[in-house]
Amino acid sequence: MTKIDSRQFSPLDEKNAPTIEYYLDNPVIPACAGINLVKDLNHRFVASNLLFSRFSGVDPHRLPTLDDSDMPWAERGDIYRDHEKAVLAGEVYNVLEPLPGVVHAFLHTSKQVIYDKNGFPAGTTATAIIMNGYVDFHNVTGVSKVLKISSYKDVKLSANEAKLLFFLLKGLKRKQISELLNINLANYDYCMRNLKIKFNVISSVQLIDECIKLGYQDTFPFQIFFK
Repeated sequence: MTKIDSRQFSPLDEKNAPTIEYYLDNPVIPACAGINLVKDLNHRFVASNLLFSRFSGVDPHRLPTLDDSDMPWAERGDIYRDHEKAVLAGEVYNVLEPLPGVVHAFLHTSKQVIYDKNGFPAGTTATAIIMNGYVDFHNVTGVSKVLKISSYKDVKLSANEAKLLFFLLKGLKRKQISELLNINLANYDYCMRNLKIKFNVISSVQLIDECIKLGYQDTFPFQIFFK
């Protein structure tokens, strides 16, 4: 998969980017492509653009001081907070993720650190592109109506195996993945056994290590069907 420079999603050049104080005084971000958010170090919303309200159901002026536990996706709040902690710790964050809001969407999200006027980390910014169309999670093939993103090369995986592997390599746990895939834990375990057999490993730790060696942590096993 070609790595995407997260800066291309930023509405403002990093050098001239506003500090968090600007957004504290201006909680509505001017209209721009996709969803735009700012959160503080306590993971509370500071600012957003109008488009985000379609998914949150909350007017941007009322959003500050709320957090993910107040949103329709409250059950996924811990996942988003863990991602923000990782960004604040210095990790690069570009990921595909569902947003189960008032209106459901599938997003390509980029998150970065935002600083205060003294140059200290003060929270995170998120910019997300809404991926319209039907998203099919499985090994891609060269069908003309399909935009080819990537594949697991010569490894033949079922749809659920490919989805499970994708989320496993993103750091999600057994219960979280089974809920995202809408499968029970027995089906999760069945898919995991098949993955271990196909990658010739005996543990999930070895599976992750093997996939990282193959570069699969950057693999994007999706098909996007445009109408």
